[in-house]
Amino acid sequence: HQLSVKVALLLERERLSGKTVTLKVRYSDFSTVTRSLTLPQAASKADALEKVGMMLLERTDAGERKIRLLGLSVSGFPDGSSQQSVQMELPLEWK
Repeated sequence: HQLSVKVALLLERERLSGKTVTLKVRYSDFSTVTRSLTLPQAASKADALEKVGMMLLERTDAGERKIRLLGLSVSGFPDGSSQQSVQMELPLEWK
């Protein structure tokens, strides 16, 4: 939820919305996986980003393996945008 809200705020500030949402998961052993989904319509709202992010998270080993970092990004902006992506990362503490 925190990531989707932060990314949505950045998108709002830049007046952007994008079609591709990407989730990055770094596990405790520092291995990293990414999962992406390209949407039929551009998204920029936190609730939509959270929904897609959770769906992507389900496609990982989260819950079975310890996670040290989650990242959420949005890309696929209209052609007029010079920005390639908007992203936020959330480091997690684990024991």
